[in-house]
Amino acid sequence: MSGPESTPDEDSRWAEIIANYGDRAELSAKHLKSEELDSGGLSGTADGHGSDRHDGAPDGVSNRRSPLNRMEWVSEPNEPEPPMWWEQEPEGYRPPPPPPLGRTTPIRLIAWLLLIGGPIVLVALAVFRIAVPMFLSMGLLAGVLASFGYLLWTASPEPREPWDDGAEV
Repeated sequence: MSGPESTPDEDSRWAEIIANYGDRAELSAKHLKSEELDSGGLSGTADGHGSDRHDGAPDGVSNRRSPLNRMEWVSEPNEPEPPMWWEQEPEGYRPPPPPPLGRTTPIRLIAWLLLIGGPIVLVALAVFRIAVPMFLSMGLLAGVLASFGYLLWTASPEPREPWDDGAEV
């Protein structure tokens, strides 16, 4: 069933392909380009046989390597893969140490502790139904209000810049 433009040489090639369908192609040195031989297209001798293979096959077993399946044996399995760009440690930049935290006066520290701790103590007393004298609970409430007033009174009168969020670059 050859077409009008097919030649006998072409028909014999197709017959060979069909006869060897499913078989693995065997390439010799004459079928390979010279750069494939130079780059290691075949292992061992020029016809693909040799004992310098690294695939673990015994010398008596023919295990030809073609350029088509070269990907499975080109890379060395013992070489570690280089880390990806996100796995690499950043080089060169070290941020400067942060400035020390500011200190406050002792009376301001006491005002903050009383402002925060006073309501916590009052709620804890109410939840656990602990009875305390009235002057102690009213004194604690007066201390919370006094500390709030003191912190407002001593606050800086000048406004902060609108874009200042307190972060320092």
